[in-house]
Parts: sequence; structure tokens; C-alpha cells
Amino acid sequence: MSKSKLFAVSLTLCLILALPAFLGSSALVSGAESGAAAGSPDDPLVTLSYINKVFKPQIEESILKSAEKTLAEKLKDFTPSANSSAPVQNTYIMSDGASSSYMVLELTKGQKLRVREGTLEFILRPGSGAVVISNFQTQGIADLTTGEELLNGRSLPINHSLLIPRNDGRGISVTSVIAYVMVRGDYEIY
Repeated sequence: MSKSKLFAVSLTLCLILALPAFLGSSALVSGAESGAAAGSPDDPLVTLSYINKVFKPQIEESILKSAEKTLAEKLKDFTPSANSSAPVQNTYIMSDGASSSYMVLELTKGQKLRVREGTLEFILRPGSGAVVISNFQTQGIADLTTGEELLNGRSLPINHSLLIPRNDGRGISVTSVIAYVMVRGDYEIY
């Protein structure tokens, strides 16, 4: 039996067993117990075509509405940070904490990005320009793609995996009008 047929049969059986709970009715059970004729209003039959054409779209719509509601609730709490089109002057914008996935930031010319706590991984995207900020002569930002140390004032390569190892003032300064930076870790923009 193919995977799609097996999936359809499994889905059908699960839905048939769970249908009374979803419908909030005991009509399916009570009809069978009362000896009602199969397919009658008291004991309806559920077919695969009903599940595929009626029930499945209803469930998908319900899941989609729930996901949209959750997304809307998350966006309601969103406050613009690095996505502002105006340059930020003497303002600090901080992440909500370290994340295990990358977040895309849109930075403007003159904005600076540095580690708030721990380490910061980032990737400068095409069309973006930035330079290294470091107070150290022999330490800067690690280019994990090439294995070299990028020192103060050096232009950052695009699409390279870059790392700021600790919170000691090292970071980047945006030189292009807009720069897109993918970041992972606890950061601040100033």
C-alpha cells in the first residue's frame, strides 16, 4: 500500500473515531446503540469524500485561524527596533535574549551592533556594508568561513559566518544606507 493511501486510511480511521468529540455530539454513538438504520440521520455514515471535501477543510481553516490569532497576538506586542527607517541617535535597542535561530535585522548607516551578553553570531547579507569595531590591535571579529581575524576598520565580507566572541566593546558599524544582518545571540544596537 502506498504511503498516501496508508495516510488516507489512517486519517479516516482517526477522524471517524474522533468525530463525536469534534462535533460535540453523541448522536453517532447513541444512533448505533438505539438500533437506527445505518446512514439515517440518527446513525450517519462518514465517507472518505466527506472527510476530504468537508471535514478536512473545516479543520484546516480552524487551525489556520488559531495560528493567525497567535501571530496577531505576538505582533501586537512588537515594537519596532532596528526596522526603523530613521537613524537611531544615542538610543540603545536590545534583543530579548539569546535565541537559537537567526533573526534578520535591518540597520541604517551609522548604527552599531555589538554583543549584549555571551557571544554573537551574524551574517552580513548582500547589498550591505559594515566595518569592524574593536579596541584591540590583535583581536577583532572571527570570520568562521575563512578562519581569519577581522581587525578594527576592516570591511566585513558578505555571506560569511562571523562571530563576536564576548561583550568587550567589539562590534560592527554600518557603512551602507541600509544593511541586513542575520544575528543569533544577545545583541544591542546603538
